[in-house]
Amino acid sequence: NLPLVWPRKMLVVPFRLRYPFESAVASMGSSLSACIENIDIGGPCMIRAAAKNSHGVCVLTSPSDYKEFAKELETNNGCTTPDFRRRMACKAFGLTAR
Repeated sequence: NLPLVWPRKMLVVPFRLRYPFESAVASMGSSLSACIENIDIGGPCMIRAAAKNSHGVCVLTSPSDYKEFAKELETNNGCTTPDFRRRMACKAFGLTAR
């Protein structure tokens, strides 16, 4: 809802980060196939790839990061600082490591 004009190309890929694997496994009635279907392989790979390239890519893993990201762009003439990208990458790696 922030009225900003993005001066750079931006790709926004909304997806559910984690399938409910833990709850599927914890459920007494879950079959092996149900557990397997709840293993997310694409989402974490995409997030880790973006975080790995944090020298030129800023990865946001939560809508709660959007406001800080917008402020970062506003403060830095439409760019993000290396420190901000590093912090977001660390958050992404922490999230996907679980």
